[in-house]
Amino acid sequence: MGASLAALLAVACISSENDGDDAAPGAGGTAGNSGDPADSAVIAMGGQDGGGQDAGVPDGAAAACVPVVLKEPTVGDLVDAGTVKPPPLVPSGLDSRPATTTCLPFPRPTGQPNDPFPQDLAATGCFTPGNLREVVQGPIPYDLNSPLWSDGAAKRRWMVLPAGGKIAIGRNGHFDFPIGTMLIKSFELDGLMLETRFLVRHTDGEWAGYTYEWDAGGANSAKLHRSSASVRRIGELRWVFPGRDNCLECHTKPAGRSLGPEVGQLNRDFVYPNGRRANQLATYQQIGLFETALGDLAKLTRFAQPAIASTGTVAERARAYLHANCAHCHQPGGTKENFFDLRVATPLDMTSTVQVSPIRGAFGLDNSHLIAPGNPDNSMIYLRMGSLVADIRMPTIGSNKLDDVGLTLVKAWVKSLSCKTPGSGRSN
Repeated sequence: MGASLAALLAVACISSENDGDDAAPGAGGTAGNSGDPADSAVIAMGGQDGGGQDAGVPDGAAAACVPVVLKEPTVGDLVDAGTVKPPPLVPSGLDSRPATTTCLPFPRPTGQPNDPFPQDLAATGCFTPGNLREVVQGPIPYDLNSPLWSDGAAKRRWMVLPAGGKIAIGRNGHFDFPIGTMLIKSFELDGLMLETRFLVRHTDGEWAGYTYEWDAGGANSAKLHRSSASVRRIGELRWVFPGRDNCLECHTKPAGRSLGPEVGQLNRDFVYPNGRRANQLATYQQIGLFETALGDLAKLTRFAQPAIASTGTVAERARAYLHANCAHCHQPGGTKENFFDLRVATPLDMTSTVQVSPIRGAFGLDNSHLIAPGNPDNSMIYLRMGSLVADIRMPTIGSNKLDDVGLTLVKAWVKSLSCKTPGSGRSN
């Protein structure tokens, strides 16, 4: 790594001398073939415009490179899996669809003195007033195989569907939620509640995001966050509370707005509050949440869990990580200047990343590429992940702390890649 680049990027957690083997840590309907390379592969198994965002231009060498893994790298579990034995697996985590009389969809805020929009978390009716950490009856908890990195914060998630509302499986396996749906997510760091976010699909069919900012002193209180973004210092961490406009910068329309809830992400086991462990998709099918039955769940895609080695190869884990953390913008139509595609279902040689030069700056590197097979320190996707410098850092919003899990995986994966010349049978 050149000295000028090192000064800019400060890839502090994963240094260049560590090798990948031992580095420490919308429309509804069904998916069809629309010409999108990811469409036909998703369901069945076999906003950040401008700034520092990379698009890229293909090199002549890119067309001559078929990326292959010469030797599968070894990256073990990157989190402590614990020793607690999980409950036995059962067919469904819930007996019936839960109902709620208090956690109901909000109207849009008016900004007027008598605005009916809930001004604090207790007024939403979705949490117990005496303990706002505890959800009321009705919201359905869920988890993801590959969650978005949020600077180490622990997150809990719930979905609230309107009475009788059903989910369609949309393009690329995304959940197309009915009008009146609310998706709720809480953020907690070192035992301190930070914020609770709501993503609401309003009566006009459009989504909007709202944040309730918890009391900095730890009191049982969370107030509606103002429209613009703000910052709170938590030790050395700079935590950003998003403004309402910021929400849709990541929750892009091409990505389905909701993010997270999709077939590959939710196809996993979950321990429900009643103590049952069941597959989430099987549970939703059992309680009638889907417009159309999904069929044999064993044939549906299931994303790898990046931190857990038993869930997939290093390539599968790295691709799942990039899908969750990057593909909401880096997919067709995701942003104004982007042309490459980091969705997990897009074959690597169709992502427009391998041996493709960045167009938003190489930062002192000669002959850099978005992904340089065998050379993570010349790969801008990996290097941008490892920087905290403004206009270099990716993602550009929502994170101010490096993620050792993602850096370890992506480095090992890129290092394992080689270019195979089409028709030659040879790698170089």
